[in-house]
Amino acid sequence: MTRWSTTLALALAGTGAVLRWSQRNERPGPSQGHGPLSRGWPLLAVALVALDLWLATGAFNPAVDPALLAVEPPSVRFLRAQASQELGRITTFEDATTSKTLNANLGWLLGLQDVRGYDSIIPRQYVQYMQAIEPQGGLLYNRISPFYDPASLTDPRTHLLGVRWVMTELTLDPPDATSDEAGVPLADEDYLILSTMHSAKGQEWTAVFVLNVVDGCIPSDMSTGRSEDIDEERRLCYVGITRAQDRLTLSLALTRMKWGKPRDTIPSRFLFEVTGQAENFAAVAAAKKEAERRSQSAGRPAAPKSARPPKPRSKK
Repeated sequence: MTRWSTTLALALAGTGAVLRWSQRNERPGPSQGHGPLSRGWPLLAVALVALDLWLATGAFNPAVDPALLAVEPPSVRFLRAQASQELGRITTFEDATTSKTLNANLGWLLGLQDVRGYDSIIPRQYVQYMQAIEPQGGLLYNRISPFYDPASLTDPRTHLLGVRWVMTELTLDPPDATSDEAGVPLADEDYLILSTMHSAKGQEWTAVFVLNVVDGCIPSDMSTGRSEDIDEERRLCYVGITRAQDRLTLSLALTRMKWGKPRDTIPSRFLFEVTGQAENFAAVAAAKKEAERRSQSAGRPAAPKSARPPKPRSKK
């Protein structure tokens, strides 16, 4: 702090000296100098301005590698791919345990439409609109706060803003379980409960249908980079399949649309594990990658040779 105070004091003193020198040379009279030194104050003023700019931008801001701006996490890559195919805006959800998930200015840099705007002057009407969804704790009229209340995610006004994607470091469950609205079934009707695997913890039902049991969904593509993440996905899958009391149905599609094109799928690696064929998954995954590589090199879609779900081995 002392260093910067001293630098500022010297800069102010230099500015005062140059101004005094310029006024002295502008006054007519016998004391006015005519030598080259007396006419050099404009050059000194330019040098002082250059020094001031260097102190403000060259020595104050941290010097970082610009290559850091080119780093693109998988979540951002996914959002940019989705935004290139459909209209929609993003926002973030945070709490006291998270960091600043995605600063608003990054959306501008990445070409993503962020409902929080950017670090700039924000119209009062828009701030009032966001305050109607959730109280604003940021710098008023300069930055819109992220969401902190899960109810804001299902607010009709949020939907009206066109929010399609929410970035967060947390696991978000629906604000209210579907079963809360179902009530007791009448004699001539029944109801279906839709639940995520996270929300299903502690629940049990007579029959359970687990959908889309393909590798890339269970486990998620974003959770296959580390063995710890795969273990967490395996535990989550275990939660899902153990919610059934009497009947369990695991379903999957042999092909699905991805990035606007039909793609062959392979069953989840967890299906290979529960049927005692874990060693076969690597061969099936490698064959699928090879088929995709040949398809891309030939410039035509791959032949529909989707892997069939593994059948349990008979035990003697």
